[in-house]
Amino acid sequence: MSCINEIQQHELPKSNAIEYLKGLTENELQFIASLDYGTQAEKHHNSIKSVIARDGVIHMGPEYWFPYEVIELGGNHLKIGHEREYTGCLLGIIINVLNGNDMTKFLDDYICDRSTTISALPESEKLLIENLYFSQQGKNMTFKHIKDT
Repeated sequence: MSCINEIQQHELPKSNAIEYLKGLTENELQFIASLDYGTQAEKHHNSIKSVIARDGVIHMGPEYWFPYEVIELGGNHLKIGHEREYTGCLLGIIINVLNGNDMTKFLDDYICDRSTTISALPESEKLLIENLYFSQQGKNMTFKHIKDT
């Protein structure tokens, strides 16, 4: 069973993941930076800002732990009220998997594992993630909620 629906006659709006990342507030960045129980949050925060300044690109050697660790933590679980932070983390991960920097994930499986949560996001965030993920594959698709049968 797939977590992806092919859709017809549905145009995903042009979205800009980089612009979204650059629009995260200081409070949102601090929330992400503190996801490892607050451990070295200031170092994570400064590293996140550097990554965003480079359009979300992580240099996996020196930046795997700072800040990619907290970005991955942020993409693992949605905390209600922090949808923008969750979306920002997912966008950062998708960017780095698509550009070959993060070769530890199979993106289809990673996204399918989160499809229920992604589907529950506000429409603008959901469409932003869908657009980034599916546009790289040249597909016009959307996520669907998977139910056990």
